Amino acid sequence: MKRFKTIIGILSALIVCAVVLTSCAGASVSDINVLADQELDTDAAEVNMGSVISYSFDNVMQMRKYVPAQKNASVLLKGYYYTSDGGGGMFYWDGESTLEHDGGLVIAPNDAEKGRYIRICESDYRNVKWFGALGSGSNNDTDAIRKAIASLPPSGGTVYFPGGTYCINDTINIGNGDGEGVRSEYNGIKLLGCGCSIRATRDIDVMISINGRICDVVIDGIDIYANQLAKTCILARAVNSLRISNLAVSMFTECGLHLIGGKTNGNGNVNCTFESVNSVSIVNNVICVLIDGDATTCPTENCRFIDSRFDVHTTAGSMATLIRNAHSIDFYRCHFAGYNDEESEYLVLEATADGSPYGITYYDCSVKRIKVIEENGNSIGDSFFYGYGTYDLEDLPDHPRLHGITDSGMPFQIGG
Repeated sequence: MKRFKTIIGILSALIVCAVVLTSCAGASVSDINVLADQELDTDAAEVNMGSVISYSFDNVMQMRKYVPAQKNASVLLKGYYYTSDGGGGMFYWDGESTLEHDGGLVIAPNDAEKGRYIRICESDYRNVKWFGALGSGSNNDTDAIRKAIASLPPSGGTVYFPGGTYCINDTINIGNGDGEGVRSEYNGIKLLGCGCSIRATRDIDVMISINGRICDVVIDGIDIYANQLAKTCILARAVNSLRISNLAVSMFTECGLHLIGGKTNGNGNVNCTFESVNSVSIVNNVICVLIDGDATTCPTENCRFIDSRFDVHTTAGSMATLIRNAHSIDFYRCHFAGYNDEESEYLVLEATADGSPYGITYYDCSVKRIKVIEENGNSIGDSFFYGYGTYDLEDLPDHPRLHGITDSGMPFQIGG
């Protein structure tokens, strides 16, 4: 009897500490009804722990074949496909639950109308491996990533990518706005990685699409590899306070990073930060970074790029950065680079009807060459350079609207 009480005590402690011990995130013991509007009997789950029986499963397939006879039980899942593959965690069994099976937070036994295994974890954290992503470089992880994002509450949260290569064959959407009249119902979504990449495995228009009006999206520590298949790595439309950092986009066939404002007032790109972002491709006729907006009311504005590199390498017909309908953009210690001076451009400023781009400020940046396009009577506004790099024999700007001081203290177009 004493041994039985000891075992039950240990099980109870495991349930209480499961979030810490297993790095889970999705529903906690104290708030396990967070997963859906359906109300769960949390009192029974907590108070009657002395009568539950603990189960252990090696994988999800094995778990789904078994239906516990008890109303409540604590359950250990050792892995999604196999033991220790990162997809396991602690669950509790609710014999009365009819929550929808999502393959990660809620696991339904095969053909069971009721009774669900519910993951014990925080409501605002997901691991893509909980939903079946492998990150093996060969498995199709599209559906697992989509499910992990879809399982977050409207207020958002973190979707974590452990080290590995995650292959996708279709667009990963963040938010469900249309950049115009429909705002995203979801905000605050964070994709965080550690030594990982997302790779396209077939032709895709956009690999990651951020669909605003949306705010507080974060992408950090994930390389986006288009594999000469995807047209665009990241498209962000009508975003507020977007933060992208420690990331590389490469091998795209059209654009690496595309920022475009939406339509109607209030749907521009505002207060976005890009830090340690590298965009490079060896495919011809590409744009590494395109900064634009709706031609009337929704520019990209009040954004900043820090310690980043935009590189057309040896391509022909490419642009490292193209800026159109944008203003009040700051670049700190950024490089607009390439190795084909005759065939590609580095920083291109294309004038629009409202005098954009203007108010663009460059601090300690290196620009191989600047091209200004002014057509149909449009002219660019004033922009400024502080510490304009000349150490790689960069061409000095000669347009009267481009003012500044070189890294050696030489002024150009001052007062123009």
